[in-house]
Amino acid sequence: MTADPPAEGATRTDAAKLTIEIIGTAAALTTSLAALLYYFGWARTSALYSYFGVTQDLLDFGTRDYLLRSVNSAVRPLGFVLALAAVAVPVHRRLNGSPIGRQALRYVAWSLLVLGGLLLLVRRPFGTDWPVAPITVLIGLVLTITRWGFPARTDAGRLEPASTLERLAVVALVIYLSFWSTAAYAGYRGTRDAARLAADPALTSAVTVYSVDDLGLQLSGARVTRLADPGLRYRYRYDDLRLLVRTGGRHLLLGDGWRQGRPVIVLSGSDSVRFEYSRHP
Repeated sequence: MTADPPAEGATRTDAAKLTIEIIGTAAALTTSLAALLYYFGWARTSALYSYFGVTQDLLDFGTRDYLLRSVNSAVRPLGFVLALAAVAVPVHRRLNGSPIGRQALRYVAWSLLVLGGLLLLVRRPFGTDWPVAPITVLIGLVLTITRWGFPARTDAGRLEPASTLERLAVVALVIYLSFWSTAAYAGYRGTRDAARLAADPALTSAVTVYSVDDLGLQLSGARVTRLADPGLRYRYRYDDLRLLVRTGGRHLLLGDGWRQGRPVIVLSGSDSVRFEYSRHP
């Protein structure tokens, strides 16, 4: 006897369930990616401007600003992670298909967990600010739980899958390590980019400030020129300034030869002040 083919209604129901699952998974991945990009942009921005002694209170950035500021710095590492995943998934599947491969994966996973745990005790592992420790722990944990690890062996010798509570705890730990790694790498990139920005004037715009009144910017490294022409509205010109960022109607400027420990100039736009921007020669 041959089995009856599935009813048309059941087939449609299964297709609808699959579609809903795909849409739900895509929405969850998109939301998680957006959250990571926003957090990356916020952490990188915080580290970058903290290098200059500027706190987030002075920056009038919104969600879009943080997302856009994360793109350039996050695209390469994100592409590397996706490429690594594309290679690792089939390799893991093949290794997981044999007893020797499963044993090797188990040893690698637990070795990474132990190594990552030891690296957490070191301030700068291998002399770098890269988030080596949390990434090592994260990779080891992902390898360990690929098949919902930490199974319990029954009396019959079978392996039981982890309970729902155990799965939720492990997923929460993976999310925590993901955000930790993101924050650490963003901080590393922000500090590195800030050092480059401070050392190379060509990376910023040159700014000339015209003012009706004396602003005293010469104390912060600006070169002041008093304009003697009585027909001019602006009586003072300030050169040798660099634009750090413009946000919320405020201009944050660096004086010539700025170095850490020197102040950042903050000027608000008004009718008594005019700004001119140009490229550094």
